[in-house]
Amino acid sequence: GSSGSSGLGTLFFSLEYNFERKAFVVNIKEARGLPAMDEQSMTSDPYIKMTILPEKKHKVKTRVLRKTLDPAFDETFTFYGIPYTQIQELALHFTILSFDRFSRDDIIGEVLIPLSGIELSEGKMLMNREIISGPSSG
Repeated sequence: GSSGSSGLGTLFFSLEYNFERKAFVVNIKEARGLPAMDEQSMTSDPYIKMTILPEKKHKVKTRVLRKTLDPAFDETFTFYGIPYTQIQELALHFTILSFDRFSRDDIIGEVLIPLSGIELSEGKMLMNREIISGPSSG
């Protein structure tokens, strides 16, 4: 761990469009290299919330994985009724949080992906993005 980057880790996910069912499929694979939000145990209890912008009507979240900085969620979320032509106008917003039993969950960071220019007609696309710090909770 002597790379010296003050990064918040990397989010790995895949995107897919099911033309038969007019369904947009997001698989949240894993996050790697998250910062430790719990200073006592030097780990986090991460989970991910995801919403599709601009409507914000499609909101999902993964389960919480305990005491890990490299959570492998491997959870698939399917959003029906999104026409393929509309995908280009949407954006995905991931928020990476650390569950806190006693107070408000800590926001680790976020990933925002505009879907314009992402070609899903070829099949599943594997992607990864750096996690950036979101709005500070405070």
